[in-house]
Order: sequence, then C-alpha cells, then structure tokens
Amino acid sequence: MTFSIHKFGTSIEIAAETLGLTFRGPRPPSTRQDWPQAALVEKGAWRTSIELEQLLELGLIEEHDDCIRIPYQNFGSIQTDIPVSLISAWTAHSPFLLKIDRKSD
Repeated sequence: MTFSIHKFGTSIEIAAETLGLTFRGPRPPSTRQDWPQAALVEKGAWRTSIELEQLLELGLIEEHDDCIRIPYQNFGSIQTDIPVSLISAWTAHSPFLLKIDRKSD
C-alpha cells in the first residue's frame, strides 16, 4: 500500500510505503546533485536534500535502484538523536490519541 505524502515539482515524490518513507525521482535523490534543479527551488526542498544526505551518512537510509527509503524502525532514532525535521515536515501535529477498545465480549 502506498500513500503519497508530498511532491517537489513534478520530479521528486515522497510516499509512505509498506517498508518505509520513500523518495523517488528521475534518479534516487540521495544527494543534492541527484535532485533536478526545478525540484530544488521548491519550498523545503533544499533542506530536505541536505537532511537526506546527513541520514545517508549515518546509515539510516537504504539505497535502492529506483528510490531511497527511510525504514520505519529508524524513525525513533531520527526523532530523538538527530535534529532533522524530515519525517514530520508534511504532517500536522495532532494532540489527540486514538484508542480502540472493545465494547463487550
């Protein structure tokens, strides 16, 4: 299952997939040089490209032939140890907690 999260222009797409948060472009956008210039001028794209490079250097991103992926199990480390806003940049914070419980047996 795939949910589109954000797009930078028409070339870089961010999606939530089964195995993690994926970034796809004409080439896997693991470094700023791999990003199309039209995508880098979009709001937040420059910061995102730099944060991806940092996470790649730390080994928290998987590189694949068609994309780069941040596995969900790495989100905890990213949120607590690394000052990047990448994994929460396109979602609004919600103070509500969803609880599902049974009504009766």
